[in-house]
Amino acid sequence: MTTSPPRCDDWLRAYLILPQLLLPFSPMGPYRDLSDADLTALIAYLQSIKISNAPSKVPLVDTDLIPSVAADANTYRAGRATYQTYCQGCHGQGGSGKGPAGQLLLPEPRDLTDAGWLAKQSNVYLFSVVSYGKARTSMPGFNDILTLKQRSQVLDYINYFSDPVMKQ
Repeated sequence: MTTSPPRCDDWLRAYLILPQLLLPFSPMGPYRDLSDADLTALIAYLQSIKISNAPSKVPLVDTDLIPSVAADANTYRAGRATYQTYCQGCHGQGGSGKGPAGQLLLPEPRDLTDAGWLAKQSNVYLFSVVSYGKARTSMPGFNDILTLKQRSQVLDYINYFSDPVMKQ
């Protein structure tokens, strides 16, 4: 079993300040009132107790495990709902990477409206990033949160951002 990459300091900072934007069902309250020094110390402590055997490269999901989803309105609506719940806080409503928590992250979240970049990515790679996250970024893995079908639906929805025909 593959584990998600460790969370970077920026992701932890954003989570401590705006927990529900990054993990909508988190029971944790915000730590907005901590000073920058206290936040930095808390993040350092959290990083010191972390144990991870996560690989530095995104492990690719077996193609046979990726469910195909119909390109229809139901898939679109389901993917949009998942995106709005789990992705919009960082990537923004329109996928530009300018979500409310995105400004707290370095590197900034991926601009999913970049058609050139998206066209170069395989579905297996994108599914793997959504599943396992991406090391040295703030992108967490969602394999423990989203079903295989939900991950496929959100990828179908993400394709909307970079497709000028679908936007009309």
